[in-house]
Amino acid sequence: MTEPKILLLDEPTKGMDSFFKETFATILNKLKSQGITILMVSHDVEFCAKYADRVSMFFDGQVLTTDTPQNFFGGNSFYTTAANRMSKHIFKNAVTAENVVELYRKNKGGTV
Repeated sequence: MTEPKILLLDEPTKGMDSFFKETFATILNKLKSQGITILMVSHDVEFCAKYADRVSMFFDGQVLTTDTPQNFFGGNSFYTTAANRMSKHIFKNAVTAENVVELYRKNKGGTV
């Protein structure tokens, strides 16, 4: 119990403000770097898009699909991030706000 190999989390970001989500992500990354596998169930698509290594859709007792956050959210028109919904007609697979800013700078040469 003191040295888990797997950490199971159910909606861990529910009720967290954006500052603590960043802190929480740092904690999760530290655990991951120590070899701990983290399995998280969440409806927080923005958090998953930014920090997950793999994302799956679970429905009716089955895993329907698993992919990287870029491919999963970028190829999905309903269950996706706000950044993807707003930019999908301009940038392919921009699923986080950071992706949109980076692609804008590359394509327009501007600063945001």
